[in-house]
Amino acid sequence: GLEPELYQPGEIIIRQGDPADSFYIIVKGSVEVSVKHPSGSVLELAQLETGQYFGEVQLLSGGTRTATVRASKDEPASVMHLSRDLFVETMKNSNLTRNQMAHLIRERVLKSDLHKALPMVKASGFDRWLDQLEVVQFQAGEVIIEQGEVADAFYVITEGEVEVIHQPDRGTEVTVARLGVHDYFGETGLIQQSVRNATVRVAGKEPTSLVSFGREAFLEIMTSSDEANRTFLAKMRERLLTSFITAAFSHLSPAQAARLSTLATLDRLSAGDSVTFSDDQQEKMFLVAEGQIDLILTHSENGDERPVA
Repeated sequence: GLEPELYQPGEIIIRQGDPADSFYIIVKGSVEVSVKHPSGSVLELAQLETGQYFGEVQLLSGGTRTATVRASKDEPASVMHLSRDLFVETMKNSNLTRNQMAHLIRERVLKSDLHKALPMVKASGFDRWLDQLEVVQFQAGEVIIEQGEVADAFYVITEGEVEVIHQPDRGTEVTVARLGVHDYFGETGLIQQSVRNATVRVAGKEPTSLVSFGREAFLEIMTSSDEANRTFLAKMRERLLTSFITAAFSHLSPAQAARLSTLATLDRLSAGDSVTFSDDQQEKMFLVAEGQIDLILTHSENGDERPVA
């Protein structure tokens, strides 16, 4: 049955990675939900108040706890818990309760996945975008977005892997990157309001599941904070540079191109701007990513200019 228990401020109620054995209802006080990111940082997912509940996800789906829940730092929390067997039996005997719980689980899993993928976005902010997302699945080898098509969506990977492919010429493919769970893609075309600059398709033999946001929802997420805006712009720059470098130096692996991109800068020049001068001491190599440049030979005596390429 339900057994009440008092937890002191900051005391852990359930710990990420532990076996799931109970369902919890907050009788008094509040609790904090957090998850440890693979990088080692701790991400705050939510704060639950009196009357709310937690711990149901793994009781129905199996597995270990995916988050840590502790009593709030400000006051003790009184929590009642329902054993696994009684919880499962209750779900079996009530279609309404089971349907409500399934909906809640879906929302919590989605918010957890999104926060792990986008830690620069406040967890509470995802609530207002849940009705704008779509959960989609693609089969092995299936194309998700194609180079040259209009960019209309942003994707977060929740299961499986994808490969990012640049096609510099018809019939030629260069693998730019391989992305996995909690990686994202599709932001570049939305930010630049342009067509896709790469093709993304499912890698491996298993299907891939994704969360998809339309253009408007993505732009709301991006502009929800200065940190989110900076992170998306930096990721776009890194990916553009990696794509350009991989296309120019096909002998480099995606990892090598990504490392080289951290040493490069992306500059946009207007028509007529000079890139370098004949008497400059050369300390850089230049790669033309878009457009074209003229190479001009300047006569040392009279200053006459003559295009050479």
